[in-house]
Amino acid sequence: MATVNLAPGDHTIEWVLEGYDPINAVINISLEGVVSCVSVGVGNCVDFISIVGATITALLKSSTYDICNWILSVGGWDNLNWSDHILKSFYVYIGTPNYTIDYSPVTWNSVLGLYYYYIGLKDMGNNKTGCEFI
Repeated sequence: MATVNLAPGDHTIEWVLEGYDPINAVINISLEGVVSCVSVGVGNCVDFISIVGATITALLKSSTYDICNWILSVGGWDNLNWSDHILKSFYVYIGTPNYTIDYSPVTWNSVLGLYYYYIGLKDMGNNKTGCEFI
């Protein structure tokens, strides 16, 4: 457990622990010292952050599939669709609230790799994701 004194205003806090998905949250400290969650990069405050008084706790979730196993779980590189896979991955990557996807970490290369698979460029997709689909 770590203790940090924060001045009033918005603060971005990141929790990282091996074996768990990282969480980034924006926390607000009011002038009166009230602590509240403003936003969480991977969803909503209620699902990921607990605040009791001045104690902030992140509710970490164990790491999900890596991208290669996730692609296999949705039917393979040639079965990706725009809205459920590519666009959703992009929204998670840019931190749009209320979007999640079952692979981690979501990087620009993973989003770009999914796009390349979607347009049929398997080798370029493999290059970006690190997968080795044949």
